[in-house]
Amino acid sequence: MGNYPAIEAIQTAIKTLSKGVSETGSDTWESETISSYLLGILDDLETAKERIEYLSRPSREGSMYQNDRGRFVVTFFDGDTGPELTCGSPLEALYAEEWHIGRVEHKSAGYYFYGSGNPLLMDIEKVRVRG
Repeated sequence: MGNYPAIEAIQTAIKTLSKGVSETGSDTWESETISSYLLGILDDLETAKERIEYLSRPSREGSMYQNDRGRFVVTFFDGDTGPELTCGSPLEALYAEEWHIGRVEHKSAGYYFYGSGNPLLMDIEKVRVRG
């Protein structure tokens, strides 16, 4: 969990920037625009903090299959079986020797992995689930 210093730095920046937003006010077009920019930066910092927290959690690797209910299940390489993964379940998939962060989604055709870069992955080599 070596990313905690980054999380603490982001939290400090969020506090400082939040104070700047409250002190900027909104009495002119310029100050409203500045506040809008600062709020955008705050959103980006919150997103970065959440992603670093996610990546700081321990992970387990395994292979994914569809069970008889059509849902994804991970069989971890140590032999344990994970829970059914449903819409919104976060996971990482290895495809073409590259990891993709994403989530499980569902269409009428069934469940699928949706992630960045290559959003609909079918031939997943292995997956990583974080606890």
